[in-house]
Parts: sequence; structure tokens; C-alpha cells
Amino acid sequence: MTGRGQEELYKKIADRMKSHTNMIYTIVSGKCTGEKLYMSDGSILWESKAGAFTEEWKEILRGIKATELT
Repeated sequence: MTGRGQEELYKKIADRMKSHTNMIYTIVSGKCTGEKLYMSDGSILWESKAGAFTEEWKEILRGIKATELT
């Protein structure tokens, strides 16, 4: 992810931090290692690379609640 991409991501997070549930997912193996997806309240707001996360995975991630991860 480039510096500009990181800056865009961090701005989006800061804008929604207090009143929304925010999650960042990172691919840790395979051809898309390191690609990130930012979701807020189940909506995708940012992807580091379009298509890195399949629609199947996006649906799975939408179903995860922050309380399930603690």
C-alpha cells in the first residue's frame, strides 16, 4: 500500500471513529498478501486493491461482529 493509500484510509477511519464500528482486514497469505479492506458498520468504504477480496469473503466479513473478536 502506498503512502497516499494509507493517508486516505486513515482519514476515513478518523472521520468515523467515534460513532461507528470499524474493522480493517488484511490478507496474510497468497497472491494478495498485504492487501487491506476497511469496513464500517458492515459497509465497505475502502480497498487497497479492487478484487483482492472476493465477494464470498466480503459477505463472510460483513457477518463478523466486533464483539466476537475480543
